[in-house]
Amino acid sequence: MKKLLAALVAAAAVFGTSAVVTASPATATTKRVAAFNWAKTQAGKPYCYGGEGSKTRSASCYDCSGFVYTAYLHAGISLPRTADAQRKSSKVTRISKAHAQDGDLIFWGYGHVELVDRVGTKVYRYGAHHSGTRISRESLYGSPVFYHVKNSG
Repeated sequence: MKKLLAALVAAAAVFGTSAVVTASPATATTKRVAAFNWAKTQAGKPYCYGGEGSKTRSASCYDCSGFVYTAYLHAGISLPRTADAQRKSSKVTRISKAHAQDGDLIFWGYGHVELVDRVGTKVYRYGAHHSGTRISRESLYGSPVFYHVKNSG
């Protein structure tokens, strides 16, 4: 990136123009947003225990951690497969609800995880939590804790 920036500035000097260079978003930010954007394309798909989408018995169902795992995999970040392992992973760090952004993780204990879906100042959960439910935006319940995936933006 630094070499590209230097080349643009040098080229502008050669042609006698001023160079106005704006930085593109960091790749890390793009990864968190990419994970969440992919997740939103899965809206309406059913919950199934052990589901990871195309890797499961039904190509279109997920369990909570399989959904999060697959969303981040689509963004180029490999998280552990289960909710318990995701929360305990060195790849995540705890954050406050106030700092939670789209694509961050919400945990209820060590057995359930969903994605943050922020609309203005309101924080929702995005995912599915048990048989009979479908991936969607829902209100928060209980006392969840929030985590950010390191190097995801």
